[in-house]
Amino acid sequence: MNLDELKKWPPYLEKAILREHVSSYEAFVKQLYVDIDHIIVLLEDDRKDISDLQKNGEDKITNMIKRDLLVIGYDATHDEVYGGHVDLLVKKNNYRWIGEAKIHRGPKYLQQGMEQLITRYTTGNGNQSCGGLLIYIFNKNAKKVMDQWKERVVNSGCCSIESCSVKTLAFLSTRNHRSSGLPFTVRHIPVLLHFDPDDKSVRNRVTQA
Repeated sequence: MNLDELKKWPPYLEKAILREHVSSYEAFVKQLYVDIDHIIVLLEDDRKDISDLQKNGEDKITNMIKRDLLVIGYDATHDEVYGGHVDLLVKKNNYRWIGEAKIHRGPKYLQQGMEQLITRYTTGNGNQSCGGLLIYIFNKNAKKVMDQWKERVVNSGCCSIESCSVKTLAFLSTRNHRSSGLPFTVRHIPVLLHFDPDDKSVRNRVTQA
């Protein structure tokens, strides 16, 4: 099927075809990021209802992402044993993409997640040379959070850094994988879940006056 034929399909079928007929690992990852970014937008739209999940850890939020990936046709699992209990594993034929999810509790905590992703869950082989760090941010000023995290990654001295061209605040880091010796790229993906509107505080003060 060529591109002209594909354009005749409705958008949702076009995307389904693109997911089903990826021609390379790079194409698989590129389409996966498009779909994950869309799912994240929907999560951020519902941040008022998700804000209470902060105290429950990452699992419930990650399960929402997994569920939505399943709905649109991905083979996605949560907490599958794959060198450890993997937060998010997405498979397509021999392709693998692994995501580690962390509620932001400071750069040191995120560092643990990144090391788990690179040294425990992945081989860094050509069919799994990319992964993601999903950062659930419940506190305000996500830019500051991501700038501090990027600074820590840069200061580790083992990664090259580049900005993400399609998602504001996200960035990519690449370093040679310990197992394969090949470049392994992590996409650091913020999920903005902070919800503390000023009008609620004003309304409470008026009620108490």
